[in-house]
This record gives sequence, C-alpha cells and structure tokens, in this order.
Amino acid sequence: MGESNAGWGVASATTIGSFHVREHLPNQDSVRTWAAGDGTAAIVVVADGHGHHAHFRSDVGADLATALTLDALQTALRGTEPIDPVEVAVDVATAWRRAVLEHVEAHPFRSDEAPRGPLVPYGTTLLAVATTPDLLVALQIGDGDTVAVRTSGEAWRPLPEDPSLDGVLTASLCQHDPISSLRTATLDLRKDPISLAYVCTDGLGKARTDSQTWWSEVGRELAVTARDGGLSAIRARLPRDVRGPAQVGGDDTTLALVARA
Repeated sequence: MGESNAGWGVASATTIGSFHVREHLPNQDSVRTWAAGDGTAAIVVVADGHGHHAHFRSDVGADLATALTLDALQTALRGTEPIDPVEVAVDVATAWRRAVLEHVEAHPFRSDEAPRGPLVPYGTTLLAVATTPDLLVALQIGDGDTVAVRTSGEAWRPLPEDPSLDGVLTASLCQHDPISSLRTATLDLRKDPISLAYVCTDGLGKARTDSQTWWSEVGRELAVTARDGGLSAIRARLPRDVRGPAQVGGDDTTLALVARA
C-alpha cells in the first residue's frame, strides 16, 4: 500500500502551565481527537481558553469549542460532499454561542461580573484538522500553530498568517464576528501527500527561543518518531513534549496530531 493511502491515527497530550498551578487556576486548554476504525479519517481539535481575568470561564468555553467542533467535523465527514471548513466554522460559532448562553442561564453571573457581555468570560481560540484518504482540512481562529509535514520530511504551515495577532491579543470565538478572523486550508493529498499534521496551543512556542523555526523542528521530530516507532512511540513522547514548555513558559500547553498509522 502506498504511503498516501495509509490509515490515519491520532495522538494528543495536554498539561497545565506552571503559572496556572501557582495561581490555582485550572487548565484552560481543551483537546479532543477521533479516528475512524478503518483509518480512513481522523480529527484533532484544540482550544486555548484565554488566561486573562476577564475570561474567567474560558476553560468551559474551550471545552465547549472542542466538543462542538469535533461533532461538526464528524457530521461533515458523513456527508457526500468534501468538507467545507468555512461552513463548519460558521456552524461551530453559532452552536458555541448558543451553548455558552445556555451555560450562563444555568450558572448566572453576579451583578459585577461580565461587564463586556456574556460571551467574553468564555473566550477561547480554536484549531482543528480533519483528514480523509484524499484531503486535509484545517481551520483556526486565534493564535496557536497548525503544521503539516510532507512525506519528504518538509514541515510547513498550511494556513495564512493572521495580521491581527500581536503576541498579546488574539482572535477569539467570543468576539462579535469570529468568522472574520477564520483561517482555513484544504490540501489535496493526492498531489501533495503528508505523513503528519499537528495543532498546538501557543504554550508550546512560548517557551522556545527559536521562535521562527521551532514549529518545523517539532514537526520533523514527530514525523521521524512516527516513522521509526509508529503511533505508540508518538503517544509515549507527547506528555514529555508538552510538560517542559508548560513548566518553562508557564502557560497551559496542548498538542494533538494526525499521522499515517
């Protein structure tokens, strides 16, 4: 069987940042993964709840984001047409807003909370990748990284840069029009096969001094591990890969990947 037709598997790891431990905050990252039993499709989703005090329910917002995105992508995979990442993102943003308002109704704010509106406390980024035998679809709102690795070993970022990201502020599902900050990509794997793709929250890069190249180094290392040891080797190393940056950089750190099984 050719490499481009090999089955897809998934792996992930998340850990709380040292700053959140000191401040008695929860892990505000969320991650969900899924792979079809026959290896024909896979999905990985991560979300990074904003750490600012104005977003004090962002762990809930991130968890809602990953759950709803996984569900939306699974639904799209069951359809007869190729996945439209914009359509998926619009559905997720609508469902997320509705789910947040339902959570607020069940858990009302105090009168002095949420002065900027009910969505802001739940603010979160969103990154997702879905694969089929022939396609890879990626969508992202906010910071973090989406990286793909070709079968040649070359790592690259398939999504366009977001000019609004400045290293401090980030786009968010809680903003008035999150789809205006949506970035998407659809890759034809028949023309440009990949061996691996990963999404990660910005905690992974914060602790690195090689800010311009760390993501490609991580991608190549993961691809080599997958090639030499398979997904079991990937799953064994990922907890270590996120633990160090979370300790050094202080932020919650999460990585999820799809790889040829």
